[in-house]
Amino acid sequence: MFQNFLISYILFTSTLMGQQIVSGHKYFGFQKEKHLQLQQKHTNVQNGSPGISIVQGQENARYDISSNGGDERRLWVLQDGSAHAVYFGSTTEIGRRSFYTYSPDCGPPLFLPIQVESEYSQFPSMDILPDGRPVITSHKKEPLFGVHINIMCCGGSAFKQYDAPAIPVKAVLPRIAVASDSIVVLFASSAAGDENVWNAFNINSETFLHKQNKVAFPGIKERYRTTLASNQKGRVAMIIANKCSPPEPYPFVFPLSGIPGENNIWLRESFDGGYTWHDPVMITDYSSEPDEVQTGISWHLSAMYVGDELHVVWIELLATLEGFDYPLHVEGQKIMHWAPHVNNGQPTVAVQWDSLHFGCHPLGRPSLWFPSIGTDEDGVLSIVFTSVSTDTADVDTSGYPFAEISAVSSADNGLTWGEPLNLTNSPGCDDGHPYISQWNQSGKINVLYTTDNRAGYLIWDRDYRGDVDHLFLQTDRPSTEPYQPSKVQLISRHSPKEFVLKQNYPNPFNPETTIEYQLPDDSHVCIAIYDLLGRHVRTLVDARHTIGTHFVSWNGSDMNGVLVSSGVYTCRLEAGEYVSVIKLALVR
Repeated sequence: MFQNFLISYILFTSTLMGQQIVSGHKYFGFQKEKHLQLQQKHTNVQNGSPGISIVQGQENARYDISSNGGDERRLWVLQDGSAHAVYFGSTTEIGRRSFYTYSPDCGPPLFLPIQVESEYSQFPSMDILPDGRPVITSHKKEPLFGVHINIMCCGGSAFKQYDAPAIPVKAVLPRIAVASDSIVVLFASSAAGDENVWNAFNINSETFLHKQNKVAFPGIKERYRTTLASNQKGRVAMIIANKCSPPEPYPFVFPLSGIPGENNIWLRESFDGGYTWHDPVMITDYSSEPDEVQTGISWHLSAMYVGDELHVVWIELLATLEGFDYPLHVEGQKIMHWAPHVNNGQPTVAVQWDSLHFGCHPLGRPSLWFPSIGTDEDGVLSIVFTSVSTDTADVDTSGYPFAEISAVSSADNGLTWGEPLNLTNSPGCDDGHPYISQWNQSGKINVLYTTDNRAGYLIWDRDYRGDVDHLFLQTDRPSTEPYQPSKVQLISRHSPKEFVLKQNYPNPFNPETTIEYQLPDDSHVCIAIYDLLGRHVRTLVDARHTIGTHFVSWNGSDMNGVLVSSGVYTCRLEAGEYVSVIKLALVR
């Protein structure tokens, strides 16, 4: 179905076809004269959406679905003012390719896009080396599979290709991150199974660290929902949302097997540039047991480091396992944020569906979709995402709702978030798949996104749906004043009506048990384990949670990580004035 992934990074020379290239402010082999000409001839295919076209009128912007489950980081704005972008396109002559473009001053305009790969390729991911050169990876068409590297040469007019390992498993949908001055890390899905793989590439020696791709999360299954982050100082993080095997045509709901750890986000970090990796850690606590109403993870993850602090965002949804009631899914959507030292390591809600900002349409298009996280030079976090407006008349000729690009910001490292802001506000245009630059100027956000005059997504080789373009937008970030929708705006028929602490399961247990609790209001929650003499064993939760159903696990260890002996223990939940206690039986 898919092919292996490619790496493309750029080398530049001082001449192009015998002509002198502008040096100093990274023009990367493009002619200054052509840059000035484009200022006069620049057009925007989608005039109703506020971004500027990076396609520049070329006939290669065919696909308006450009992501498959994780943030590929396709836009980078650097502190020297330059902007780098890559998009997934196609032409009838060459088939699918990645196209890279650049601006020395964030445009408009950007230079005419340059074809990256020498063969049929798709779903690119990009990072920027410390010297300002972009490095791009993508995967090839079946049945060849295999990883290859493309290095731009000849003054920016061509790429040199290197093949990478395709064993023991062949990879697709890759992500790339710069780990150090000379090492980039690749993280990809398996083309044939559920395992994810990684490898590293040395820019100086032009060799891969391993002759065979390594399994990234041994024993943990997931194909598509992955992302990768680094701080370019040795820290690298691979992240997956574990197990998404939805029955067609319901890509937003997934059956659960009851296997512990499924339906959760897993993290694996390296602190030495990808040479060695710590054991996987589960950073969420969603239940993997099927239930009538299920909280779970939808497609698309995004992550970044701010210094040494990792930040992860994802879409959480409330789903029914029967009936696939799409309006319910939209009602239950949230954008969640996690960082290890924020809110005691418990996720916070960055955006919650509310009727004031987001629509709920009968055809079931998700109201919140494809989050991407970045920060500005003042340390303010921002998340951009696809949203559906409250205007039920903003639909295409088929009645399918148009989408827009929204954003939300936080000035306290993600603990609280401001009011969502619609960035594009473009009725009649279907804006989606946003990528925020990881670094942004003070008070600004830079976004790359797709736009189309038909709603929905053009996937694979279906008939051409509309007039697709890829747009770059620089705009003011939203307010960081903490915002909380009213309960009326958040109403859902599955919202808890009262505080509930449910009996743990399994019970008796060994080695781990899950505790479910429900909150009818946003509350500060404390959940602690005690022995029968009333002695404190361990605190499981001590953080503020939003209205809804939550889960926490206990593995039978105390506050020091030492396993406790068999016996009966109590679990006490305190939320405001509400207090409830249950008994748990641990059998070794």
